[in-house]
Amino acid sequence: MLAWMAAVGFTLQLYFDFSGYTDMALGLARFFGIRLPQNFDSPLRASSIIDFWLRWHMTLTRFLTGYIYNPLVLWLTRRRLAKGQPGIGGRNPTVGAFVSLLMFPTVITMFISGLWHGAGYGFIVWGLLHGFYLTINHGWRVVAARLWPDRRSYDRVMRPTGLVLTFVSVTAAMVLFRSPTMASAIDLLKGIIGLNGVALPQELFDRLGPLSSIFHGVGVIADESWSSHDFAKTMIWISFLMFIALACPNTLQILARYEPALGMKPRSTRTVMGRIVEWDPSLPWAIGVSAIAAIAIVSIGGPSEFLYWQF
Repeated sequence: MLAWMAAVGFTLQLYFDFSGYTDMALGLARFFGIRLPQNFDSPLRASSIIDFWLRWHMTLTRFLTGYIYNPLVLWLTRRRLAKGQPGIGGRNPTVGAFVSLLMFPTVITMFISGLWHGAGYGFIVWGLLHGFYLTINHGWRVVAARLWPDRRSYDRVMRPTGLVLTFVSVTAAMVLFRSPTMASAIDLLKGIIGLNGVALPQELFDRLGPLSSIFHGVGVIADESWSSHDFAKTMIWISFLMFIALACPNTLQILARYEPALGMKPRSTRTVMGRIVEWDPSLPWAIGVSAIAAIAIVSIGGPSEFLYWQF
Protein backbone atom coordinates (compact mmCIF):
# COMPACT_ATOMS: atom_id res chain seq x y z
CA MET A 1 0.00 0.00 0.00
CA LEU A 2 2.72 2.46 0.99
CA ALA A 3 4.75 1.54 -2.10
CA TRP A 4 1.76 2.29 -4.34
CA MET A 5 1.21 5.62 -2.59
CA ALA A 6 4.86 6.52 -3.16
CA ALA A 7 4.72 5.47 -6.83
CA VAL A 8 1.50 7.40 -7.51
CA GLY A 9 2.97 10.36 -5.63
CA PHE A 10 6.07 10.24 -7.86
CA THR A 11 3.86 10.17 -10.95
CA LEU A 12 1.73 13.10 -9.84
CA GLN A 13 4.80 15.09 -8.82
CA LEU A 14 6.34 14.66 -12.28
CA TYR A 15 2.98 15.30 -13.95
CA PHE A 16 2.32 18.65 -12.28
CA ASP A 17 6.00 19.59 -12.36
CA PHE A 18 6.22 19.11 -16.12
CA SER A 19 2.81 20.64 -16.74
CA GLY A 20 3.80 23.74 -14.78
CA TYR A 21 7.11 24.14 -16.63
CA THR A 22 5.29 23.83 -19.95
CA ASP A 23 2.76 26.50 -18.98
CA MET A 24 5.57 28.80 -17.81
CA ALA A 25 7.36 28.40 -21.16
CA LEU A 26 4.16 29.11 -23.11
CA GLY A 27 3.39 32.16 -20.96
CA LEU A 28 6.90 33.61 -21.14
CA ALA A 29 6.92 33.17 -24.91
CA ARG A 30 3.63 35.08 -25.18
CA PHE A 31 5.29 38.03 -23.39
CA PHE A 32 7.48 38.36 -26.49
CA GLY A 33 4.66 37.74 -28.97
CA ILE A 34 5.69 34.14 -29.67
CA ARG A 35 3.33 31.16 -29.67
CA LEU A 36 5.00 27.85 -28.92
CA PRO A 37 3.43 24.50 -29.88
CA GLN A 38 1.39 22.51 -27.40
CA ASN A 39 3.54 20.15 -25.35
CA PHE A 40 1.27 18.65 -22.70
CA ASP A 41 -2.33 17.47 -23.06
CA SER A 42 -3.56 15.73 -19.89
CA PRO A 43 -1.59 12.51 -20.53
CA LEU A 44 -2.95 10.69 -17.47
CA ARG A 45 -6.32 10.56 -19.26
CA ALA A 46 -4.81 8.46 -22.03
CA SER A 47 -6.52 5.14 -22.69
CA SER A 48 -3.41 3.52 -24.22
CA ILE A 49 0.34 3.97 -24.02
CA ILE A 50 0.32 5.17 -27.64
CA ASP A 51 -2.21 7.84 -26.69
CA PHE A 52 -0.06 8.70 -23.65
CA TRP A 53 2.94 9.52 -25.83
CA LEU A 54 0.73 11.63 -28.10
CA ARG A 55 -0.07 13.73 -25.00
CA TRP A 56 3.15 13.66 -22.91
CA HIS A 57 6.09 15.83 -24.06
CA MET A 58 4.48 16.16 -27.47
CA THR A 59 7.31 18.16 -29.03
CA LEU A 60 9.90 15.54 -28.04
CA THR A 61 7.62 12.78 -29.38
CA ARG A 62 7.32 14.57 -32.73
CA PHE A 63 11.08 15.19 -32.85
CA LEU A 64 12.00 11.57 -32.12
CA THR A 65 9.35 10.32 -34.55
CA GLY A 66 10.45 12.63 -37.36
CA TYR A 67 14.22 12.35 -37.00
CA ILE A 68 14.81 8.85 -35.59
CA TYR A 69 11.79 6.56 -35.88
CA ASN A 70 10.60 7.45 -39.40
CA PRO A 71 14.08 7.41 -41.05
CA LEU A 72 14.87 4.12 -39.33
CA VAL A 73 11.59 2.52 -40.47
CA LEU A 74 12.13 3.82 -44.02
CA TRP A 75 15.67 2.40 -44.16
CA LEU A 76 14.60 -0.98 -42.79
CA THR A 77 11.59 -1.14 -45.14
CA ARG A 78 13.78 -0.49 -48.19
CA ARG A 79 16.16 -3.25 -47.06
CA ARG A 80 13.32 -5.73 -46.64
CA LEU A 81 11.75 -4.87 -49.98
CA ALA A 82 15.13 -5.14 -51.71
CA LYS A 83 15.38 -8.70 -50.34
CA GLY A 84 11.85 -9.51 -51.51
CA GLN A 85 10.45 -9.65 -47.98
CA PRO A 86 6.98 -8.22 -47.19
CA GLY A 87 6.48 -4.89 -45.51
CA ILE A 88 4.21 -4.11 -42.57
CA GLY A 89 1.30 -2.68 -44.54
CA GLY A 90 -2.14 -4.20 -44.20
CA ARG A 91 -4.08 -5.62 -41.27
CA ASN A 92 -2.19 -8.93 -41.11
CA PRO A 93 1.55 -8.20 -40.97
CA THR A 94 3.95 -11.08 -40.59
CA VAL A 95 5.80 -11.59 -37.32
CA GLY A 96 9.11 -10.82 -39.01
CA ALA A 97 7.82 -7.57 -40.47
CA PHE A 98 6.31 -6.55 -37.13
CA VAL A 99 9.56 -7.19 -35.26
CA SER A 100 11.81 -5.59 -37.88
CA LEU A 101 9.74 -2.58 -38.90
CA LEU A 102 7.85 -1.73 -35.72
CA MET A 103 9.27 -3.33 -32.60
CA PHE A 104 12.96 -2.68 -33.32
CA PRO A 105 12.58 1.00 -34.37
CA THR A 106 10.22 1.68 -31.46
CA VAL A 107 12.54 0.21 -28.82
CA ILE A 108 15.58 2.01 -30.30
CA THR A 109 13.70 5.32 -30.39
CA MET A 110 12.57 5.02 -26.78
CA PHE A 111 16.06 3.94 -25.74
CA ILE A 112 17.34 7.22 -27.19
CA SER A 113 14.51 9.03 -25.39
CA GLY A 114 15.79 7.56 -22.13
CA LEU A 115 19.34 8.71 -22.92
CA TRP A 116 18.02 12.17 -23.75
CA HIS A 117 16.63 12.49 -20.22
CA GLY A 118 19.89 11.38 -18.61
CA ALA A 119 22.71 8.87 -18.77
CA GLY A 120 21.64 7.02 -15.62
CA TYR A 121 20.53 3.40 -15.72
CA GLY A 122 17.08 4.36 -14.47
CA PHE A 123 16.41 6.61 -17.48
CA ILE A 124 17.70 3.99 -19.92
CA VAL A 125 15.55 1.22 -18.42
CA TRP A 126 12.58 3.62 -18.33
CA GLY A 127 13.01 4.32 -22.05
CA LEU A 128 13.36 0.64 -22.94
CA LEU A 129 10.33 -0.24 -20.83
CA HIS A 130 8.21 2.32 -22.67
CA GLY A 131 9.53 0.92 -25.94
CA PHE A 132 8.19 -2.51 -24.99
CA TYR A 133 4.94 -0.93 -23.74
CA LEU A 134 4.44 0.68 -27.17
CA THR A 135 5.30 -2.57 -28.95
CA ILE A 136 2.73 -4.49 -26.90
CA ASN A 137 0.14 -1.78 -27.58
CA HIS A 138 0.75 -1.92 -31.35
CA GLY A 139 0.64 -5.72 -31.26
CA TRP A 140 -2.64 -5.65 -29.35
CA ARG A 141 -4.14 -3.33 -31.96
CA VAL A 142 -3.32 -5.88 -34.67
CA VAL A 143 -4.77 -8.78 -32.65
CA ALA A 144 -7.81 -6.82 -31.42
CA ALA A 145 -8.79 -5.91 -34.98
CA ARG A 146 -9.20 -9.64 -35.69
CA LEU A 147 -10.78 -10.72 -32.41
CA TRP A 148 -13.04 -7.72 -31.80
CA PRO A 149 -14.40 -6.33 -35.09
CA ASP A 150 -17.23 -4.39 -33.40
CA ARG A 151 -15.57 -1.02 -32.74
CA ARG A 152 -18.29 0.35 -30.48
CA SER A 153 -18.32 -2.57 -28.06
CA TYR A 154 -14.50 -2.59 -28.14
CA ASP A 155 -14.34 1.08 -27.13
CA ARG A 156 -17.02 0.61 -24.47
CA VAL A 157 -14.95 -2.07 -22.73
CA MET A 158 -11.38 -1.18 -23.58
CA ARG A 159 -11.41 2.57 -23.00
CA PRO A 160 -11.91 2.32 -19.21
CA THR A 161 -9.77 -0.82 -19.07
CA GLY A 162 -7.05 0.87 -21.10
CA LEU A 163 -7.19 3.94 -18.85
CA VAL A 164 -6.44 1.81 -15.79
CA LEU A 165 -3.77 -0.31 -17.49
CA THR A 166 -2.05 2.76 -18.92
CA PHE A 167 -2.02 4.53 -15.57
CA VAL A 168 -0.60 1.48 -13.78
CA SER A 169 2.05 0.96 -16.48
CA VAL A 170 3.09 4.62 -16.49
CA THR A 171 3.19 4.71 -12.68
CA ALA A 172 5.43 1.64 -12.51
CA ALA A 173 7.78 3.12 -15.12
CA MET A 174 7.89 6.49 -13.33
CA VAL A 175 9.45 4.74 -10.33
CA LEU A 176 12.51 4.08 -12.52
CA PHE A 177 12.47 7.66 -13.79
CA ARG A 178 12.16 9.30 -10.37
CA SER A 179 14.25 7.05 -8.09
CA PRO A 180 17.82 8.22 -7.42
CA THR A 181 19.30 4.72 -7.88
CA MET A 182 18.31 1.48 -9.57
CA ALA A 183 18.50 -0.32 -6.21
CA SER A 184 15.88 1.97 -4.65
CA ALA A 185 13.72 1.69 -7.78
CA ILE A 186 13.84 -2.12 -7.70
CA ASP A 187 13.03 -2.15 -3.98
CA LEU A 188 9.98 0.07 -4.55
CA LEU A 189 8.83 -2.02 -7.53
CA LYS A 190 9.03 -5.11 -5.32
CA GLY A 191 6.75 -3.37 -2.88
CA ILE A 192 4.32 -2.49 -5.67
CA ILE A 193 3.89 -6.12 -6.68
CA GLY A 194 3.69 -7.24 -3.05
CA LEU A 195 7.06 -8.94 -2.64
CA ASN A 196 7.80 -6.82 0.43
CA GLY A 197 4.38 -7.52 1.93
CA VAL A 198 1.42 -5.21 2.39
CA ALA A 199 1.79 -2.63 5.16
CA LEU A 200 -0.54 -0.23 6.95
CA PRO A 201 0.36 2.37 9.61
CA GLN A 202 0.51 0.91 13.12
CA GLU A 203 -2.14 3.31 14.49
CA LEU A 204 -4.55 2.44 11.68
CA PHE A 205 -3.82 -1.27 12.09
CA ASP A 206 -4.63 -1.06 15.82
CA ARG A 207 -8.02 0.55 15.11
CA LEU A 208 -9.18 -2.29 12.90
CA GLY A 209 -10.24 -4.34 15.91
CA PRO A 210 -11.18 -7.93 15.00
CA LEU A 211 -10.27 -7.21 11.35
CA SER A 212 -6.62 -6.82 12.33
CA SER A 213 -6.23 -10.59 12.82
CA ILE A 214 -7.86 -11.23 9.45
CA PHE A 215 -5.56 -8.74 7.74
CA HIS A 216 -2.57 -10.23 9.53
CA GLY A 217 -3.62 -13.69 8.34
CA VAL A 218 -3.53 -12.60 4.66
CA GLY A 219 -0.10 -11.01 5.03
CA VAL A 220 -0.89 -7.39 5.92
CA ILE A 221 1.64 -6.06 8.43
CA ALA A 222 1.83 -2.94 10.63
CA ASP A 223 4.35 -0.22 9.81
CA GLU A 224 5.49 1.92 12.74
CA SER A 225 7.35 4.43 10.56
CA TRP A 226 4.11 6.06 9.37
CA SER A 227 1.37 7.59 11.50
CA SER A 228 -2.29 7.33 10.57
CA HIS A 229 -2.34 11.14 10.27
CA ASP A 230 0.39 11.10 7.61
CA PHE A 231 -1.35 8.21 5.86
CA ALA A 232 -4.70 10.04 5.74
CA LYS A 233 -3.07 13.32 4.67
CA THR A 234 -1.23 11.62 1.82
CA MET A 235 -4.37 9.82 0.66
CA ILE A 236 -6.32 13.09 0.64
CA TRP A 237 -3.63 14.85 -1.38
CA ILE A 238 -3.37 12.00 -3.88
CA SER A 239 -7.17 11.90 -4.31
CA PHE A 240 -7.35 15.67 -4.78
CA LEU A 241 -4.53 15.77 -7.33
CA MET A 242 -5.93 12.75 -9.19
CA PHE A 243 -9.28 14.55 -9.45
CA ILE A 244 -7.55 17.59 -10.98
CA ALA A 245 -5.52 15.48 -13.41
CA LEU A 246 -8.37 13.23 -14.55
CA ALA A 247 -11.55 15.29 -14.25
CA CYS A 248 -10.68 18.97 -14.54
CA PRO A 249 -9.90 20.88 -17.77
CA ASN A 250 -6.22 21.67 -18.26
CA THR A 251 -4.85 25.19 -18.60
CA LEU A 252 -4.85 25.15 -22.40
CA GLN A 253 -8.50 24.15 -22.44
CA ILE A 254 -9.34 26.92 -19.97
CA LEU A 255 -7.51 29.49 -22.13
CA ALA A 256 -8.48 28.02 -25.51
CA ARG A 257 -10.29 31.13 -26.77
CA TYR A 258 -6.98 33.07 -26.63
CA GLU A 259 -4.95 30.40 -28.52
CA PRO A 260 -2.34 29.87 -25.76
CA ALA A 261 -0.38 27.49 -28.01
CA LEU A 262 -0.08 26.89 -31.72
CA GLY A 263 -3.08 24.98 -33.00
CA MET A 264 -5.25 25.58 -29.92
CA LYS A 265 -8.50 26.98 -31.27
CA PRO A 266 -11.60 28.11 -29.35
CA ARG A 267 -14.17 25.36 -28.86
CA SER A 268 -17.89 25.86 -28.51
CA THR A 269 -18.69 25.59 -24.79
CA ARG A 270 -22.16 24.17 -24.30
CA THR A 271 -22.12 23.08 -20.67
CA VAL A 272 -22.52 25.39 -17.67
CA MET A 273 -19.33 23.99 -16.08
CA GLY A 274 -17.42 24.65 -19.29
CA ARG A 275 -18.51 28.28 -19.31
CA ILE A 276 -17.61 28.67 -15.62
CA VAL A 277 -14.03 27.38 -15.94
CA GLU A 278 -13.31 29.17 -19.23
CA TRP A 279 -10.98 32.07 -18.49
CA ASP A 280 -12.09 35.63 -19.13
CA PRO A 281 -10.96 38.99 -17.71
CA SER A 282 -13.56 39.14 -14.94
CA LEU A 283 -13.61 39.92 -11.21
CA PRO A 284 -14.03 36.26 -10.07
CA TRP A 285 -11.04 35.20 -12.12
CA ALA A 286 -9.00 38.15 -10.84
CA ILE A 287 -9.79 37.14 -7.25
CA GLY A 288 -8.99 33.47 -7.95
CA VAL A 289 -5.66 34.21 -9.65
CA SER A 290 -4.73 36.68 -6.89
CA ALA A 291 -5.44 34.04 -4.25
CA ILE A 292 -3.27 31.49 -6.05
CA ALA A 293 -0.48 34.06 -6.40
CA ALA A 294 -0.71 34.94 -2.69
CA ILE A 295 -0.50 31.27 -1.69
CA ALA A 296 2.51 30.82 -3.99
CA ILE A 297 4.30 33.83 -2.50
CA VAL A 298 3.63 32.70 1.07
CA SER A 299 4.90 29.18 0.24
CA ILE A 300 7.97 30.35 -1.67
CA GLY A 301 10.25 29.67 1.28
CA GLY A 302 9.19 26.03 1.57
CA PRO A 303 10.96 23.03 0.04
CA SER A 304 10.75 23.00 -3.76
CA GLU A 305 12.69 20.52 -5.86
CA PHE A 306 13.41 21.56 -9.45
CA LEU A 307 13.09 18.11 -11.03
CA TYR A 308 13.92 19.02 -14.63
CA TRP A 309 17.13 20.96 -14.04
CA GLN A 310 19.13 18.15 -15.63
CA PHE A 311 17.11 18.15 -18.86
